Amino acid sequence: MPLRHSESIFIFLLACAGTAAVQGDPFFWDTVQLGSKHAHFFFENGLRWSILPEAIDSGHPPFLGYYIAVCWKFFGKSLYTSHWAMFPFVWLNLYMVWRLARRISDSKLVLFVFAVLIADPVWTAQHLLCSPDVPVFSGFMLVLYGHFERSQLVRVAGALLLSVGSMRGMMIAAALGVWELLLLAGPLFSFRLAARVLAAYIPGGVVAAAFLLWHLGVAGWTGFHAASPWASAFQQTDLTGMARNMLVTGWRWLDFGRVGLWILFGWLLWLNRARIRSLIEENREWFLLTGCLLLFLTPSAIIYRNLSAHRYFLPVFFSFSLLVVAILAASTAISEQKKRIIAQLAALVLLSGHYWIYPFGISNDWDCTLVHREFHALRRDAVSWLNNSGADFSEVGTEFPVLNSGEMTELNGDKRMFSEYFPGKSRWVLISNISNDFSQETERNLAESTELAWEKHAGHVWIKIYRTTDSAESR
Repeated sequence: MPLRHSESIFIFLLACAGTAAVQGDPFFWDTVQLGSKHAHFFFENGLRWSILPEAIDSGHPPFLGYYIAVCWKFFGKSLYTSHWAMFPFVWLNLYMVWRLARRISDSKLVLFVFAVLIADPVWTAQHLLCSPDVPVFSGFMLVLYGHFERSQLVRVAGALLLSVGSMRGMMIAAALGVWELLLLAGPLFSFRLAARVLAAYIPGGVVAAAFLLWHLGVAGWTGFHAASPWASAFQQTDLTGMARNMLVTGWRWLDFGRVGLWILFGWLLWLNRARIRSLIEENREWFLLTGCLLLFLTPSAIIYRNLSAHRYFLPVFFSFSLLVVAILAASTAISEQKKRIIAQLAALVLLSGHYWIYPFGISNDWDCTLVHREFHALRRDAVSWLNNSGADFSEVGTEFPVLNSGEMTELNGDKRMFSEYFPGKSRWVLISNISNDFSQETERNLAESTELAWEKHAGHVWIKIYRTTDSAESR
């Protein structure tokens, strides 16, 4: 059923408001590489398609970077252009989420279900960045839409978008293919319908295979290689490391307020315990969707050293939220008024996740919380202070994500870059709690052995600049 005129306007205005609110925000975290650096490469090479330089090539199809470069070509290179280039995907995703909310709930509950689905900090924060996970999520949603609306063309488009979005998008496409086939399983299994499902993924599979083979032929590797800047993240871990990764992955499932959804999920199952089998059967598609995505996206997070960032799990987090609100909406043991109250509370708990910032020394995925926006003004202030102090940027030691130049983050033409921090080698040290690579011990040593030259806090984020007492240490 198509959306009402008022619903369409609401979705459009919401997408506009979100994009306008962040249109001047710099590139941040992984979007510096996957958005800005890739876009700069293609833009500066006249949009000519070629292999990325090894320093910025992480093996993924550089769809987002190329797309942003095309937008720069036609509308000018700016942060405004970059963010509004994301608008079609943001609008599409909001539209599709609303359609799903309408599918699983009545008109009185749809707004509350919608709020829960987009309140997840990982979903919200990523959709306000120039993130490759936004078009990947669009592909995911298009496949779901094509499945429920029985539109082969939309399903094919979604699988294609997943395949060109990233290697993780390829995994999501595979998970969705398995999910659709499992939904066909049973006494009424149809080979014709199964063939139709498989056919929808063939174009995307061909494109994915073509890119990976092309990359292998040109670069000599696919996925990652030993000299890659990200090689350490792809190192296989031992049993102890796997156990640790399981705990970290479990933490990801509870983090940013998502523990509230688990509590609600457990309570709903207990409340409907007398009809648990029928409840599972009624929501079979959502249980299977969550299970398939979990099966395809979790192993790499456990097997490899550091492939468990929150944004990697965005589709499966969303499918779990979908499962929970679907059970809530269908529950006959709760009144409609109480359902709305529960949904509001669930959305508020998720929104509180933006402020689940751990003490300095414990890793935070800052790109999955809107609190990270406090960093942008602080970085500008720090750069201004260093300029006034006459500091040479090459003598300023720091860590990711502060290392990137002003040109790559703010598109301001400033190509100066800080240096990677090495104890005793940097004349200046710029340390921030937004960097997971600095430890409490490092900051303590700096505080004890060097001079604190500048410090500023903004909300949950801070930056400190230390000056070594003996500048000769840097020479």
